[in-house]
Amino acid sequence: VEAQHAWLHGRITEAARRYAAVPARWPEDRGAWFLLGDLLYHGNPYRGRSSREARRPLERALALDPGHTGALGRLARIAALEARPADLDALVTQVLTLSPDQDQALALRALRAWTLGRPDEQAEVTVLLAGARALTLGIAFSDVAVYSGDLPGTARLGQALLDVARSDELRGYACLMLAMVAAARGRLDECRKLLDEA
Repeated sequence: VEAQHAWLHGRITEAARRYAAVPARWPEDRGAWFLLGDLLYHGNPYRGRSSREARRPLERALALDPGHTGALGRLARIAALEARPADLDALVTQVLTLSPDQDQALALRALRAWTLGRPDEQAEVTVLLAGARALTLGIAFSDVAVYSGDLPGTARLGQALLDVARSDELRGYACLMLAMVAAARGRLDECRKLLDEA
């Protein structure tokens, strides 16, 4: 509870110390390993450290609970970040086997499709995302943008999502995300137009 409180109040280093103390005392506590990994995965970039540091605690959580889809999803994203395509494919396949209808499964399929350069799967996922919840769309787009290394593909996905956006809020979000991709590609005029549209 103290670790979670520290995290929620932006004291990530304190939260990491407190979370690390739990599996140090109870090494078979899979929840503690996952929470430590989750904190490092999400919190490390805010303190100038890599999300990759989450890999060891997440792997430990997964060893204790092979069906932990949260650990599998984060490890899949780390595999994409580390350019380990075989591991990414295996981890996404495992999530799809365990929980094919979970929102996370569709986002992970998008990550795999764009990271591994699979046009057929990209087309299928794009159609499925058109009918998905807004949260799933956001996670899928963010995952592809951050982890795939395919900015042109990310822009195509973003445009497809913008074309099917069902609300002003979702259109605004898609425009903001596309603006960031345009800026990353050095297309500043396009970025400005998208920001204006947002």
